[in-house]
Amino acid sequence: MINRLVLRTQDLPQRERFDGWLDLIDRGLTPAWLTTSHASDFRATASLLTLGPARFSALSLPPLRAERGWSLIRRGDPELWQLMLVVSGEVGVEQHGRRALVRPGELVVYDTSHPYRSRTFTNRGGTEVALLHLPRHEAPLPDRAVRALTARPIPTGAGAGALLGRYLEQLAGQTGDDWPEPDAARLGSAARDLAIVLLSGLARVDGLLAPETRDTALRLRVEGFIADNLASGWLTPGTIAEAHGISVRRLHQLFHQEGRSVAALVRSSRLERCRADLEEPGLAHLPVAAVGARWGFPDAAVFSRAFKDTYGRPPGAYRRHALGT
Repeated sequence: MINRLVLRTQDLPQRERFDGWLDLIDRGLTPAWLTTSHASDFRATASLLTLGPARFSALSLPPLRAERGWSLIRRGDPELWQLMLVVSGEVGVEQHGRRALVRPGELVVYDTSHPYRSRTFTNRGGTEVALLHLPRHEAPLPDRAVRALTARPIPTGAGAGALLGRYLEQLAGQTGDDWPEPDAARLGSAARDLAIVLLSGLARVDGLLAPETRDTALRLRVEGFIADNLASGWLTPGTIAEAHGISVRRLHQLFHQEGRSVAALVRSSRLERCRADLEEPGLAHLPVAAVGARWGFPDAAVFSRAFKDTYGRPPGAYRRHALGT
């Protein structure tokens, strides 16, 4: 299984909570000097995952200052590009003479090989961040070009920023899941490729990308498009390819590498949405046929057969079993 490290400081005696957090930072993240006004009762959580070529962490913490100076860098440097998504609260970052206040839904990059400062500003719910720890040797980009991007807020409203932001937020929501090692490696490879596509675009060095990296980013963009349009009756390989400016043949090649077809992905994704709706008590008033229709199965008989083939029961029987009725 994947390498996982989890800490809830609330599980420690109150006087040991901040020291436990300091130990976690030294062992699992990038060492830095930490100060906080909450040291007497430090309430924070962390999930750290090793995902093949990259590491991922999801943190929830109170107001905290972190500083990494030359003395700590000389002591040891993991040589990482760190990409942080702010989920809630705000984070101030200073590096290379720049300052940024990063708000929810924004990304920021910083470099472990040069001094930086960060500070969390929180509301009652605490500050939540998701971080991708990307080894520099995994990102074939000029160091100077990426360092020019540090301590600058990166929006996630469109393009590669939207893909990476969504991906990191989804990972943060699944840190309690257990994945087989091959799946974990694929998740890490996809996160790495999305980060490289984002950084190369911002640094305007797209020409350095490997074809495999471009393919991964395009496939993930297509998957996101499919997920956003499952309810649409017009969702076909032809319309998907047209929306991404590629041929249907090229679209099929992208997913053939993954051992599946585009049509199978659309069908399984729609059935999964139907299954979730049938398990939802708040939607029990919807007829079974209406559940299928809202996710792209206008023919009730076709929906019933497809659902039974996948989940072993017709949708009506599945709902009754799931809801205990």
